Amino acid sequence: MIRQRIQKLTALVVLLCAALLPSAAIAQGAAPDGETLERIEDYVAEQFRSNGIIGGSYAIVRDGEVVAAAGLGVADLETEEPVTPETVYATASVTKVFTAAAILKLAEEGTIDLDAPVRTYIPWFTYKDRERSENVTIRHLLLHAAGVSRFEADGSIFREEKNNRDSLENAVRALGTVSMTDDPGERGAYCNSCYNVLGLVIEHATGADYEQYMKDIWFIPLGMEATSFDSAHAAHTASEYHWMFGMKRKSAPNHVVFGASQNPEGGIYSNVLDLSRFLAAMMGDGERPMLSAETLSRSQQGEIDAGDDAEYTLSGFEEKRIRGTRVLYKAGDGIGSTAYALMIPELRIGISILVGDSVPEFAAPLAEGMAAILLGETPDDVRVGVTFWRLLGFVSLGLVIIGLVLLLLLASSIVKRLRSPKPLKRKWRVIVRTALSAAFALPVAWLLIAVHPTQIGFYGYPHDFAIGLLSVLTACGLWTVFGLAQLAAGKGAR
Repeated sequence: MIRQRIQKLTALVVLLCAALLPSAAIAQGAAPDGETLERIEDYVAEQFRSNGIIGGSYAIVRDGEVVAAAGLGVADLETEEPVTPETVYATASVTKVFTAAAILKLAEEGTIDLDAPVRTYIPWFTYKDRERSENVTIRHLLLHAAGVSRFEADGSIFREEKNNRDSLENAVRALGTVSMTDDPGERGAYCNSCYNVLGLVIEHATGADYEQYMKDIWFIPLGMEATSFDSAHAAHTASEYHWMFGMKRKSAPNHVVFGASQNPEGGIYSNVLDLSRFLAAMMGDGERPMLSAETLSRSQQGEIDAGDDAEYTLSGFEEKRIRGTRVLYKAGDGIGSTAYALMIPELRIGISILVGDSVPEFAAPLAEGMAAILLGETPDDVRVGVTFWRLLGFVSLGLVIIGLVLLLLLASSIVKRLRSPKPLKRKWRVIVRTALSAAFALPVAWLLIAVHPTQIGFYGYPHDFAIGLLSVLTACGLWTVFGLAQLAAGKGAR
């Protein structure tokens, strides 16, 4: 009697678990069925259309096999070449998960120690604070926890841009000018330069160029034939588009704009099929295991807060939950492209998205919508609206207009002054105007000279925004000079 009750109770518990944990049932089942994949295809096509995306592609890999892949839109607005799953795009910061995987493999082989100081492999490595720099480890770099500000570290390339742009070693040496904001490991702060340092660690530890090592040890073994660090490598590489004064225009390739020194953090070009091969390897699937199950499990656990309910992991991915299900993801925002890689370990599914627009606001919610469908839920529509870069373009245009108006007013004032010279009256107005002009000019000049928030553009600023700032700086600077000249002339006349 007691045994029968226990059996009934066990059966009831099993039924309740099955009802409350539908995603687990999916994980143990077969690959997504045709109806699910069709829903995803329709969903993605509608999001591309409603948000005016030029073109892109996606792929879904399950248990090492690509179960869905498609291209949408065009790879180039002029040629109107259609996008296919084979079309190559810049992956930007998705490159970081490749660099992290290479480091983890070297750690498995005993070539490097994740908890060893960076100086073990690069003896001269340092930030401005030499003492605290001694404590920066490989683990800290992987977890974006070296203790430096992203903006100052990224901008260090402009110290000697000509020497640093295409030299990984010179770019890492330039970090010696960067202040440390925290002790190593104290907190996470997104760090592009950390992964460039890791790239140099790979070079010093293996004796091979970073790019050649990645090709020989990762790309070729995984069959990633379309993947490289050069947009000209593949036959079908999409053009890259970004915003300039609020309008889309073709940009120079990502690798040209950033330079070879930024390859370890964002230089890979690939397509969604090749990315699927890599994601399969990162889930322990595929034809050739690249990392042990223990390394994969350990490296894919969140360790340091990344904000937005996510955590940085040693794998280069960030960990969070979507609809209650654990996922690992990495976003890439290039000069004229957007990339996104997402894994659902519970389902052994990976999603790759590549887009030929610099629209980071699009790829992340699109991937999450696709994941929702795979989890048997209703996806949210993606509503990009006015993107940050487009809004910045409009602001830049406004600054240019303000600068031109100020210059026209200045020209008019100078002409009037020359035509009918008069003694200076209402001196206080000239003083106030001169003070206001200087108050605008000096901070803008300081920003352009001392603050370099990114590795690209005009000393770290998007070109349209830089033009806007220079327009205002020029106008306010000339108004300041004009006001000082008026005050000096008025004093001399007395």
